[in-house]
Amino acid sequence: MNNNIKNEVKKFLEKTEDNLKYFIDHSMGIAASIEDILKKKAMTQRELAERMNKKESEVSRWLSGSHNFTFETIAKIEEALGERLIFTKYDIEEQEQINYKDVYIYHNVYEDRGKIKISKEPSINTNVA
Repeated sequence: MNNNIKNEVKKFLEKTEDNLKYFIDHSMGIAASIEDILKKKAMTQRELAERMNKKESEVSRWLSGSHNFTFETIAKIEEALGERLIFTKYDIEEQEQINYKDVYIYHNVYEDRGKIKISKEPSINTNVA
């Protein structure tokens, strides 16, 4: 990514309210998690849609990374996939014994054909307590 684009992204993020940053991070993280589970289970978007009695286009919108998920929708997706998408601080501490404040999830920002994009697959950095 060239310096000009990096500077533009930096300016955008500096102007963005923190709550929007959290929203983007959570939405993209959930979408990436769904995609990872689909790949792991060799499932298609269509199969997920069928399990949930939804249109494939709706699942596709979810995976765009900008959908405003409700907890009810997330629970239905979890049920259809047979896996959890959201883990609370207490889940992490109990199941993995990792100190929550030391878990960092981030997405890479990059340029693709002149457009700024954010990676769907998050990178995770943990410092075990």
